[in-house]
Amino acid sequence: MSQDSSAGAESESKKSSGWIRNIVFVIVLALVGFFGGQYYISTLPFETTDDAFIEGDVIAVSPQVIGQVMKVFVESNQAVEAGQLLLEINAEYYETKLLQQEAAVRLAKTQLNTAKTNVDLVRMTTVAHLQQVEAELVEAGAVLEEAGAQVEAADAEAVRTKQDFDRHKNEDKSIFSERETDFAESLYQVAKAELAKSRKQVSAAEASMGAVKARLADARSGPQRVQMQENEVSRYMAEIEVARAALEQTKLDIEHTKIYAPSDGRITRKNIDPGEQVNVGQMLMAVVPKEVWVEANFRETQLTDMRVGQPVEIEVDTYPGRIFMGKVQSIQSGTGARFSLLPPQNATGNYVKVVQRLPVKITFDEQPENDLLLVPGMSVVPKVRVR
Repeated sequence: MSQDSSAGAESESKKSSGWIRNIVFVIVLALVGFFGGQYYISTLPFETTDDAFIEGDVIAVSPQVIGQVMKVFVESNQAVEAGQLLLEINAEYYETKLLQQEAAVRLAKTQLNTAKTNVDLVRMTTVAHLQQVEAELVEAGAVLEEAGAQVEAADAEAVRTKQDFDRHKNEDKSIFSERETDFAESLYQVAKAELAKSRKQVSAAEASMGAVKARLADARSGPQRVQMQENEVSRYMAEIEVARAALEQTKLDIEHTKIYAPSDGRITRKNIDPGEQVNVGQMLMAVVPKEVWVEANFRETQLTDMRVGQPVEIEVDTYPGRIFMGKVQSIQSGTGARFSLLPPQNATGNYVKVVQRLPVKITFDEQPENDLLLVPGMSVVPKVRVR
């Protein structure tokens, strides 16, 4: 009897424990179904990814002139404001160059003024000289004409006196006395001398005329000399422009010896110290502005209902449990693989379909507070409400 009762008790105990297990299983299954359903329902309107990072501008600070760094006014991770002086390069070389170029401009201006004066002088001298030579030419022509007339008169007188002398010489001695014959001969000799003298005067007048014509040709070349002087003026004007341009460039170089912060932000990647020599384009440091955004790489299958302007909940790994609000700003027109250094060529070899990802830019509705550390490269998890 006792054995039967004990066996019954054990059977009852097994039945009750089985019911308990079944009840617990049902309860657990119900809880899993309830919370799983809640999670599924809560995530149904969203698309999310953990392949997302904070991005921001990184502005490289580089010199525009070469020289030795005299002072560096900032340290790594220091907050700076736009226009704040970051470092200073030795400007002595450029200041000396500036003095030289200012002197070059003054010299070119002096040369230009001298050339302009020469142009006016040559122009006035040319006109006056040409007028004088033309007057001399007229005078020389008159002298030559007069000398020619004297030659004709002397020639006629020589012919007449010769004929008179021949008549005295050939006639009977009873008609002309010896004294009259000698007088006729002397008149003939005087006429020949006058003829020779007149011819010499003609030769001298012709020579004078030739000299005046040569001077006239030289005087008429005066406009060429004026043109040459005007070319000198143009050359000095060009030299002044070149010297002024070099002067302005040197002034700009002096301004560039002081490097200022291009925007508000923090100094990063500082690799310069006083005394170092820098070259144009050398990266000295970088300024990271406070404004940041999120770049999320969603699978292409997640973009079916994603549109610009949709709200986004952003959770940053550094601040678990804190939600930042934002919105979809843009979706890149191409997958990340398409814009890689070596894009895949799917037309060659065996093809295996891989789900691609597209970068989506997400902006914050409000930029985070200054005391929060949100910098490029930090991991985030965005949830985009697409439905």
